[in-house]
Amino acid sequence: MNMIQSASKFLMATVLMMFVSAGMQNVALAQDNGENEPMLLSITEFHVKIGKSLAFEEGVKAWKDCYLGKEGEWTWNVWDRINGEGSVYYLTSYTAGWGDMDRQDEAGMNCYRQARELIMPNVEKAVDHYAYTLPEWSRTPSDQQNTVVDVSYFRVKDYPLFNELASTVMNIIEEETGSKRTMWYRAATGGPNSFHYMNVYAYENMAAMDEPMDSAWQIVEAAEGEERMRELQEDYKNSVENSWTYIFHLMEDLSHSGDE
Repeated sequence: MNMIQSASKFLMATVLMMFVSAGMQNVALAQDNGENEPMLLSITEFHVKIGKSLAFEEGVKAWKDCYLGKEGEWTWNVWDRINGEGSVYYLTSYTAGWGDMDRQDEAGMNCYRQARELIMPNVEKAVDHYAYTLPEWSRTPSDQQNTVVDVSYFRVKDYPLFNELASTVMNIIEEETGSKRTMWYRAATGGPNSFHYMNVYAYENMAAMDEPMDSAWQIVEAAEGEERMRELQEDYKNSVENSWTYIFHLMEDLSHSGDE
C-alpha cells in the first residue's frame, strides 16, 4: 500500500469514527449541567474539497436523517466558518468528561454507509480538538439560541500571567456590565500550532454584529482608567504568543439540538 492510499484510509477512518461513534458524546447535558461544572467540548474541523460543499452538506443531512430514524440520542451542532482559507465546517458537541467516550451507539453504527459514501468522499482532511469550559471566566449559560459566534483563539507563552490577566479583565467586565459576556475554553489536547485558549462571543444572528458595542479594553478603561488599561495591555503582549479570530454561522438543518 502506497503513502497516498494509507493517507486516504486514515482520513476515511477519522471521518467515519466521528459519525459512526457519534452517540458516545451526549450533549443533552449541554453547557449548563445545573452545577456549572467544566464540560468537555469536542470539535471536529472538516476541510471540504473545493466545489464539494453542497455535496458534503447533503451527506450530513442524509446521515442525520438516518441517525434520527434509528432513534439516536446524540445532539450536536454544525457550524460553517465564514472567513479564512478554504471551505471549513466545525462539528461540535459537549460531554461531561472522557469517560462518556466509552459508550457505544447503535444508531451511529447503523448509519455507517451514509458516512462512508456520502460524507467522506467530500472531505479533504478532518482535525479533532478538545477543550474544557472555564465557568469561572465565562458568562452564565442560557437557553437562548444564537446562530453566529465570533471565536478568538490564543496561543500563550506565559500561562500564569495570561490566567491572571483573563481573570482580572473578566471580573471588571462583569462588574461594569453585569455579565462576563463570553464563553472561555482551555484546550485539553493540541498540536504544535493549536490554540491554548478559546474565547467565544455569541450573537443572535448576523445583523446583531452590526450593533455598536464597547470592546473589552474600552470597558476596562472606563472602569479603571487609561493607565491601568495600558498595564493590562502590556500583560497581554507579554503573555500571548499569537491570536486569531474566525466567525461561524450555525447550520441548523445539519445540527440536532434535541428540541426538534
